[in-house]
Amino acid sequence: MGVLDMKVKKIYAVLVLCLCSVLMLTGCFFLGKMLEHVSKLKTSSPFQSSEQNSVEEVKIIDPTLELPVFTADFTKERQVATGSVCTLLASAVVSDRGTVTYQWYKNNVNSNGGGTIIPGADKEAYDVDTSEIGTTYYYVVATNNHGNRISKSTSAVWEITIWPLGTWKQDEVGCKYVMEDGRYLEDMWINIKGFTYHIDSDGYRTIGWYQEGDYMFYFNESGELQRNTITPDGKRVNENGVMIS
Repeated sequence: MGVLDMKVKKIYAVLVLCLCSVLMLTGCFFLGKMLEHVSKLKTSSPFQSSEQNSVEEVKIIDPTLELPVFTADFTKERQVATGSVCTLLASAVVSDRGTVTYQWYKNNVNSNGGGTIIPGADKEAYDVDTSEIGTTYYYVVATNNHGNRISKSTSAVWEITIWPLGTWKQDEVGCKYVMEDGRYLEDMWINIKGFTYHIDSDGYRTIGWYQEGDYMFYFNESGELQRNTITPDGKRVNENGVMIS
């Protein structure tokens, strides 16, 4: 191979390298311009929702507004068997024509502050998740709304304990609610599969009339609390099972 051929090949290689460099630079330039154009389309898209363009309304706490007053009967401690229904009710009212809204929280300590917000729990009633065993504390914040002005009240705390599902076992004295590990419940009220029972300090379910404080309650032969009915001895009980006449 001659010297002239080698020079020609070197010149050809240099030209090819220069051409590739030009193509790469040109491609990067056009790619950059394309991405810039796409970015502009994204930030100024005519299809962007009005919700995305809107600014969230700022709520101002007004100390002159009436505070919501809770009218519900707070039962601060409830025992529930796994899978049973447990509904908490926290009705609140105002007399200044405001609109009352709600937000429920749960906590791992007995406190109505510093809890975790429960997504979607924004009604006066809340159905507790009873699928997991353990104790959880619940409270609700009621808000009196007047446009962008608000006032808030926080409820007392409900202590909800979820027990494992057990079995009623009869002995010569009465009937106990016994769990798989042999433990049985004592000295408590408990909701099991939609029915409310009272368990005495010896672990037996209550039958007949039972007095707690100033209130009288009636339990049928299966130990189920009677509500909104007339008992066999002619007494009337209300929706909470309390004797009223």
